[in-house]
Amino acid sequence: MSVSGNRSVERLLPFAIKARLLVVGRERLQHDRKKMQFVLISTDLSENSQKEIIKGVNPTPVVQHYSSQEFEQLLQLKGTKIVGFRQSALSRSIFEGLREFLIQSAPVSVEPSALPEITDEQSLTPELSA
Repeated sequence: MSVSGNRSVERLLPFAIKARLLVVGRERLQHDRKKMQFVLISTDLSENSQKEIIKGVNPTPVVQHYSSQEFEQLLQLKGTKIVGFRQSALSRSIFEGLREFLIQSAPVSVEPSALPEITDEQSLTPELSA
């Protein structure tokens, strides 16, 4: 039974549970944020908690989907509104399926070759005029 239409994602969630890819708890998520593929938060999470989580797990992508009741059905986690997924191919597949619900993406790194070159005429410091 599909809870909200993402059948392919919902079929993968039991495998993520079995593989122990889920991380639950704010402190643990913040501590392990560099090991996370993404963080999934429920739709009924308060706005202040949302901002706090986004700030705490930065630069990890944050996806908002499913209610806490759906979390309970899909993930067998009672009273949970925030779940992290450790980096793995399975987590990447789940993330791709939930990408449309992304509310914070990881910052894009800029290649040094993509930055414009500074010529001798251009100064790094602004000139002061008297």
